[in-house]
Amino acid sequence: MEEKGLILRCIGGLYTVKMPDGRYLECKARGLFRKDGFSPTAGDWAIISREGEAPVISRVLSRKNTLPRPPVANIDRLILVFSAAEPAFNPGLLDKMLAIAAHAGIDAAIVITKTDLENVGDYLAIYQKAGYPCLAVDKDHPGTAKAVKGLLVEGINVLCGNSGVGKTTLLNLIMGTQLETGEISKKLGRGRHTTRVIELYEYNGIYIGDTPGFAALDMEEIRMDIDERELASCFREFAQYKGCKFSDCRHLGEPGCEVKKAVESGEISASRYASYQRLTEEIKRLSKWPKK
Repeated sequence: MEEKGLILRCIGGLYTVKMPDGRYLECKARGLFRKDGFSPTAGDWAIISREGEAPVISRVLSRKNTLPRPPVANIDRLILVFSAAEPAFNPGLLDKMLAIAAHAGIDAAIVITKTDLENVGDYLAIYQKAGYPCLAVDKDHPGTAKAVKGLLVEGINVLCGNSGVGKTTLLNLIMGTQLETGEISKKLGRGRHTTRVIELYEYNGIYIGDTPGFAALDMEEIRMDIDERELASCFREFAQYKGCKFSDCRHLGEPGCEVKKAVESGEISASRYASYQRLTEEIKRLSKWPKK
């Protein structure tokens, strides 16, 4: 007999799978996955069969999207959590994450935590104008954290961001849980990696994923598998500026570029455009080297 279930987490080669009737099964994956170099992950819909008495994942259904880091599949909304301070706000990294999500066809929202330590009003305005749902969280005003519930959509929501930005704290406030959170390392300016596995939690009929935090350097070294010609489409505010002189305009200084005019007039954020230029150069540089 075969049944379909949702993988909630994996640890030590053992997968927790939620079945349609509410049961939770602990399953291993068939060896053919290792042979093919494929790993089931949280968010995968999998077919569960039985080998003797033990349930096993026999195959994984087609994914609508996936991210390499955090490795989660079938994401309906990626909630990017960045802090105003400790660790410092990193707009370049946020723009890279937004571009990666856009290229994967994943909807994104932004939460900036620790706004009691640093004013990030200008950045909130930039991303709201670019068309992203944004929230600022201030620990002195608990209601701002609970407002994150309003960003959740039906399906699978994933919290993602640097170590120490407060992802698990937000999850605790949303769900009323007491998951472990880490302290910030003053020496390193980042948090301990308290969350060690990706796990999907159920909340009012939807799923929320808490992911292990990453160091900024880790994320910046992730290869962007985006064609240079597709990058502009990953900056959603560029879409409204049509009518460039050249139909294949890359928005990198060509004459008659409407996007560049919008940057010069302040309609498009200079910091967002600088990220676009930097990511273009990164893609060009990486394209010269084969994938490992």
